[in-house]
Amino acid sequence: MPQNKFWLPLAVCLLALPVFADEPPFKPFWTGELSVGYGAEDGGQQGGQVVLTGIDHLNPQGGFFEAALFSQTQLLEKEQAASYGFEAGGGVGLGDLVPFLLVNLEHGDLSYSAIRVKVGADKTLSPALQMNFFLTGEVTSHEGPLGAYVGLSPGSPAEVDDLDAIGGVDLKWRLGPSLSLTTTFQFESDETVKIQDPAHTVENEVDCAESIESLFLKPGWDFAPGWRIFASGQLALDSAPAGTFYSKRQGGTLTQASAQTTVFAGLSMGLAFQF
Repeated sequence: MPQNKFWLPLAVCLLALPVFADEPPFKPFWTGELSVGYGAEDGGQQGGQVVLTGIDHLNPQGGFFEAALFSQTQLLEKEQAASYGFEAGGGVGLGDLVPFLLVNLEHGDLSYSAIRVKVGADKTLSPALQMNFFLTGEVTSHEGPLGAYVGLSPGSPAEVDDLDAIGGVDLKWRLGPSLSLTTTFQFESDETVKIQDPAHTVENEVDCAESIESLFLKPGWDFAPGWRIFASGQLALDSAPAGTFYSKRQGGTLTQASAQTTVFAGLSMGLAFQF
């Protein structure tokens, strides 16, 4: 009888083992998103964008590899110019902290070209709250009818070279199964380094920087399986220098006698399909 009392509980425990067994091992998988959007800033930049993104989720700690193709339009020397580009990079999964590095290349109308390097980290604070830090370094170049700035005939082409830095922090709240709200504080410094002729034989050193501090509110709504509507409202302060500089916000090269500070607003909306 004592043997029966020993073996019966042991048999029950052995039968219960599958219930408490570990979950199946993690397998890397891909997710994708196709998004379209349009935005405009008060008295300045406006344009649309199409982005196709694929993400390879590498491990349960959050490691990933990302690749994206995009096309957009923007104001460039007061003209709507089209461009296209590619972005690739990844992140190291450390559980609730995921540092990442992304590299972005872009080329388009008016000989526009850009190289961007973005570093940052995603930090999970709670199941409903995530924080993101980011810093982007950007080198851009484009041509416009600016030959007079370097002693060439008025209206002839000249190249404008910029060195920009963009950084900030996001806080994303999950408000429910289908609603989210992201608050972003962002600073931006856009320095016009030089204006030169296309052959790079004559140049005018500029070294004037425009700075912008922005607050964004970005609601999102998953209104159907795989579908999301997103929007962004912007309130910002633009500090523009005296002299000649390229204003990314106004989409043109400007010359002004004194420094100016402007408060402006912006709005963008878009639609995304996740698969």
